[in-house]
Amino acid sequence: MGMTLATGVEMIAREREEQLAVRGFDAAHDDKHVEGELAQAAAFYAHPKGGVIFPETWDPKWNKRDKHRRIRQLAIAGALCAAEIDRLRRKG
Repeated sequence: MGMTLATGVEMIAREREEQLAVRGFDAAHDDKHVEGELAQAAAFYAHPKGGVIFPETWDPKWNKRDKHRRIRQLAIAGALCAAEIDRLRRKG
């Protein structure tokens, strides 16, 4: 029987779960990023190369784009978008 590949939505959901459970990037953490940093980081990871800078207020150690393959970069970008959506919804 063949292995079923995860869909993009499943990969993004898993990445977001990892951000929450492993890295501790919960709502309280995300709510501190009020200058659009989550969306900027999402754009940075989503962009193939150049054109978007990593959030200047973040520690450079979190810039791991080049460490990951393209599909993982996009999953991270999607999870960061989800985090920003949730932050904005909490804000009202």
